[in-house]
Amino acid sequence: MQAVYDNIIAFQWNFPWLTALVIIAFFFFTKKFFAVGMSGIIAELAYRHNAQYRAKLRLSLQKPLIVLWIILGGYLVTVFLVHMVSFSGLNLKTITYLFWRTAVPIIITYALWHLAAPDSVIVENISHNWPSKQFLIPVFTKAFRFVVVLLCAVMIAREWGYDANGFIAGLGLGGLAFALAGQELLSNLFAGIVILLEKPFVPGEWISNPYVEGTVESIGWRSTRVRTLANAQVIVPNALFNKSELTNWTKCRKKLFDFGLSLSNKTGRERLETTMDAIRAMLQNHAMIDQEDIVVHFDNLEESSFNITVHCYTKTTQLSEYRQVKNDINFKIMSILETHGVKLALPSRNLHFQTDVETIDKTGGAFQ
Repeated sequence: MQAVYDNIIAFQWNFPWLTALVIIAFFFFTKKFFAVGMSGIIAELAYRHNAQYRAKLRLSLQKPLIVLWIILGGYLVTVFLVHMVSFSGLNLKTITYLFWRTAVPIIITYALWHLAAPDSVIVENISHNWPSKQFLIPVFTKAFRFVVVLLCAVMIAREWGYDANGFIAGLGLGGLAFALAGQELLSNLFAGIVILLEKPFVPGEWISNPYVEGTVESIGWRSTRVRTLANAQVIVPNALFNKSELTNWTKCRKKLFDFGLSLSNKTGRERLETTMDAIRAMLQNHAMIDQEDIVVHFDNLEESSFNITVHCYTKTTQLSEYRQVKNDINFKIMSILETHGVKLALPSRNLHFQTDVETIDKTGGAFQ
């Protein structure tokens, strides 16, 4: 047994590079087994009673664990070569130390980057526990990733002897110059923060202002994406929402439905009253019309028409449902007019022709 051990030591001394290649090959071909096994153990400890979260956490950890395993193999190869091979002019111990001190922050950053992904188990768990804050999750995950990468860069810079304090101070001066040069960008940024905190609207709500009308799809730091009625996506800078009034139709308890009808002036009083009663009864029996404020009244008389005003509120504020209710009411009003023999007024004008001898009244044969 001692002879076998002595032969192995002798082989390592005589063929150090071949031994290093064997170590690298071992870690390379076993990386998948290590990642699957270790991620399974961690996921089992973290989510023992939730199979769905356990599977997603295992998938999220596999790539960072593969990187960790390969870097660990590289570290062991470097340590081995430090003791087996003499390199003139190089301090391999220092290089090995820096290699490992650099690799660890990178591995941690890589793991945190994956855990902060929108489809990771941690983000989904937060989204499930706080459903009202879902629109904030993409914003904070991006900010978290930025901070993690920045801290990793600072840690690596310190390990390699760079002055991190000077770097941070430089960021402060650069931020001042950036603030002076990008006032519009900062204005949109602060407006985005105000929108996220005050929540005048959230994704999925129907809004309108002098610049755009449509459904909010996403809210970012600089801009908000709105899907218009023409199905086009409009990117609106956040600062514009602070410069004008904003209407949030989704937060309305009910939506106004107000229109007028111009009936022919040949409609008799009795028929006019019957038609108005029928329209009023139809609205009172409609399931999607709010019953608190239904108004059907004779508004005014004009030269060629009797004008009726219909005023009510729909129970829904969703655009698609509102259009369906409006469509249904219009068809029912058409049926009521046909049933009572009432016609809509058409634009008309009476012409009077006058001669020197007599005045001929053409009212009875007016051109219409």
